Amino acid sequence: MLLMLAHQACSQTDSTRTFVWQPTGCDSTLVVDTLRAFDLAMPFYPDDTLAVDATAPVRVFAVVIDRLGKTRWAGLSVGIDEKPKLDSAASPPGWERLLLTGIEQIYLRALVDQPEYLYQRWEPLLSGTRSQFLVKRDSLLDSLRRVFPNFTVRILNDLRSAGTQARFLRRGSSNAPLSQHQFGLATDVGIVSKGKLLSGYSTYARIGRLSTHYGITWGGDFVGFVDPNHIQALHNSAAMVRQFPELRFEFEPYRRHYLRRVNLKISQGKEDEVQDTEELLEVLNQQRQRQPCLCDSALAERPVLLTPVQDQLKSTGYQPGTDILLMGDLTTQTITATRGAARLTYRLGKWR
Repeated sequence: MLLMLAHQACSQTDSTRTFVWQPTGCDSTLVVDTLRAFDLAMPFYPDDTLAVDATAPVRVFAVVIDRLGKTRWAGLSVGIDEKPKLDSAASPPGWERLLLTGIEQIYLRALVDQPEYLYQRWEPLLSGTRSQFLVKRDSLLDSLRRVFPNFTVRILNDLRSAGTQARFLRRGSSNAPLSQHQFGLATDVGIVSKGKLLSGYSTYARIGRLSTHYGITWGGDFVGFVDPNHIQALHNSAAMVRQFPELRFEFEPYRRHYLRRVNLKISQGKEDEVQDTEELLEVLNQQRQRQPCLCDSALAERPVLLTPVQDQLKSTGYQPGTDILLMGDLTTQTITATRGAARLTYRLGKWR
């Protein structure tokens, strides 16, 4: 369903007018020499094709065949309410281990495990930044209470689930499919008088003055979607992805949403309202440069010999009917994902 969001057609440009935020195009004439866990998992996240029963433990296998034919593999077991575990089975004859960092394990686990809050997935990466934000936020709230001694100042919203963010987006309470709330880096503040939640820009303007002092971004300064009771740790999504490049994994699937919004605002003569979105797309493009990409159409004309790999993996306990297999074959310049009867194969290239 969402595969089309992850890559563009091979050797294709998207517009005669060029902006730094526009898609750069995937060039299938460029040879890919290496593949990482990110490259294997990104095209298939999130995707209903590989959907699994979330109530049962599942394993994700990653296999990379280099251009000399050497095969490396890794298996990751994802149990319910358990930390993922790397497979400890002996390697098939002639194969070597594919070493995975903690972040790379997160990429693979994401194919079968969607936490309630994205912060839960990225806590090893974001915990320090969240802790710093919470200290600044609580200091700001203490200052705000001194400004409004007769009112109640409270937190309305901190962590936010993907489902809640999607509802906010549908009803127009947000214009972004991803929010810093989901990463534990934003809070909505409420000022209450006589049991009534106050609203209005002027009521919350003092937050803006305090946020500058505490080094926090205030939603009242947003352009195009003013959110005066909102504060966040980082200036915008572009700043977050720039500081944490690993989070590109979460933003790439929504690239088309961002592109539609930018193009719509430009057509309305309101490009100033989407400058943050343009900056995010520009950062994503910078991270894409010369990295592996996939051709949109599946390769019916170039079959991949998957069965021998699956047969070899069975010695590790691999079960084709339930386990997910991601295979990058640099000898054929293809990536394949399979689980049960579902199978997708794409040609490799590099982003321009």
